[in-house]
Amino acid sequence: MKSIGLVLFVFAIIGCSDPSDKVDTSASSKYPEFPDLPTSTAETIEITGAMSWWFWEGDGGCFGTLTDGRKNIELHSEADLCEPIEYEEGAKASIQITYDSRKQYVPGKEMYSITKFIK
Repeated sequence: MKSIGLVLFVFAIIGCSDPSDKVDTSASSKYPEFPDLPTSTAETIEITGAMSWWFWEGDGGCFGTLTDGRKNIELHSEADLCEPIEYEEGAKASIQITYDSRKQYVPGKEMYSITKFIK
């Protein structure tokens, strides 16, 4: 019985793991490589890629992962900006981003703030 419980526990861990580290290499043929990313709120860039993960958390805003097929970028947007926005997995997204050191919500990963949804 212990072994069944252990197997179920391992499957639960695997099923709940964040797949955002995986890069969708098929996107590399569709999107240009991401440019140099911003290092402060004084810099913004426009980027286009495939939204590999998107989640609206209500008052906490939206979180997502954008890929160009070579690299993933972790994203956050304030709730008032992202509430009407929805992305299917792999959908094309063009956004404007900046880097805000005060909005780092994922330990060990840099998170970029969406300042504008272009498409």
